[in-house]
Amino acid sequence: MELIKIQENDKGQKVVSAKDLYLFLGYDKSNWASWSKKNIINNDFSIENTDYVGFVLTTNGNETTDFALTLDFAKRISMMARTEKGEEVRKYFIECEKQLLEVKPIFQVPTTFKEALLLAVEQQEKIEPVSYTHL
Repeated sequence: MELIKIQENDKGQKVVSAKDLYLFLGYDKSNWASWSKKNIINNDFSIENTDYVGFVLTTNGNETTDFALTLDFAKRISMMARTEKGEEVRKYFIECEKQLLEVKPIFQVPTTFKEALLLAVEQQEKIEPVSYTHL
């Protein structure tokens, strides 16, 4: 389910519109300019042309700046939002983390030579069960 339109930039990265994210998070439209300066342009933890790229939009004859945000940067901004939608985003990622931690590995990765040999024997027995009747 896509909550915000995801696009691909010229580098093949998936990005979202900062303005779309801002509106999704439930912020007041009239505070866009100050919010974008504080949370994107003057953000000590963001890097222009890595986390975001600014561009100018013309809507109804008015120019406004928007930003293409990488998905990782958009997630960071979303999780910092002090809105109902921001809380929804935080809960979503917390639940994702819980589910990820509950997933059991499909295969075992040996860490020692002994474990590797035991695993190889187990796998071989699954393929061709050993018959001890002929011994």
